[in-house]
Amino acid sequence: MEDKWYPGHIAKAKRRIGEKVKAVNAVIEMIDARIPYSGRAYEWKKLFHNKYTIILLTKVDLADPEVTERWDLYYKKQGIICIPISLKDDPQKINKRLQQIRTRIPSKSTFKRAMITGIPNVGKSTLINKIMNKKSMRTGNTPGVTKGLQWINVSDDFLLLDTPGILYSNLFSESVKYKLLLTSGIKATPDIIDSALIFGIKYLLDHYPQIPLEILGEKLHSDELDIIKVYERLCRRRGFLLTKGEPDIQRARTIFLKMFQDGTIGRISLETPEKLFTEPDESLL
Repeated sequence: MEDKWYPGHIAKAKRRIGEKVKAVNAVIEMIDARIPYSGRAYEWKKLFHNKYTIILLTKVDLADPEVTERWDLYYKKQGIICIPISLKDDPQKINKRLQQIRTRIPSKSTFKRAMITGIPNVGKSTLINKIMNKKSMRTGNTPGVTKGLQWINVSDDFLLLDTPGILYSNLFSESVKYKLLLTSGIKATPDIIDSALIFGIKYLLDHYPQIPLEILGEKLHSDELDIIKVYERLCRRRGFLLTKGEPDIQRARTIFLKMFQDGTIGRISLETPEKLFTEPDESLL
């Protein structure tokens, strides 16, 4: 499993980050607002050497706004600056936000440098393109697009170091893996998609029960969840049928996963600060 979503360039990126972190005044961690805990699935304490850290909660337009507020408060209580941000905002608004961040970074000089880090596909390249006000970098809903490090001028007195997405080399927590997959943080491999979707649908039933009802037109019960039957229901409702009238299970699987990943399933958050570590599996990140 590890080899499929932990390519060699991630290990190289970690080495480069360790080398370059001394040259910056702060680290800006970009974390998907839908998974503000699981979205830190990398050795941030080891990599950043207690460097001053600011958290950018990205993709807030896809997350549950009430839950995002609670995560914002959770990090601020730990003394960490936490700033929710939508990468769909216009470039001027994002640049203004970054200048506000610059003023919060401690430094003896007015010129400041910060490093942008985060898991794959959290929006680092999109943020850089917004800063530069052009589509100069490859972006996409696929992990592993950015492979190298590069410096970006935000202004005459603020420099950002863009870095590739990073992850733990081993993820022992099944639920963390599922959350990463459902938010595009790791690649969807056939051996884990069904389990991740079962996890996601059960979470919806517990926290957003109206969503699966609207999608499938039928009530589901989390204690007796048969994922193939769920796919079949989606096929009947959407008309995903093969030539002989049989349900197109693969298409239903792909569509259901895409709804989670691109946010068309609705504004949801897959974890809350109040239930942090209540699942034994969660603490094994």
